[in-house]
Amino acid sequence: MAAVDITDRIVGSASYCLNEAADGPYSHLFMGDHSLSLKSDVDPQLIIHLEFQQTMNLTQLSIGLPSDDTCPHTIKLFANVKNLGFGDAPGKSVNQCCCFPTTSM
Repeated sequence: MAAVDITDRIVGSASYCLNEAADGPYSHLFMGDHSLSLKSDVDPQLIIHLEFQQTMNLTQLSIGLPSDDTCPHTIKLFANVKNLGFGDAPGKSVNQCCCFPTTSM
């Protein structure tokens, strides 16, 4: 099955990012410019909440990651969780966890 871009099905007013930096905001994710990035403000954690217009069955997620030391070490995906905060995430069941090896440059 071919990948389908579903960014037009994201409810922008109900989607957000916690801990984003002013020079790397969440809005960069949807600008189509791969030189722009989302950055964390003060520590290496971000929470990105995406709300869709309807129920979605995601079978594939494509994320562009940098090849330098700014690449995340771990990405955890939580499905159907409302109002997730940094204090809540450790106690929640993770639907998918992706770990990326650290590289020494």
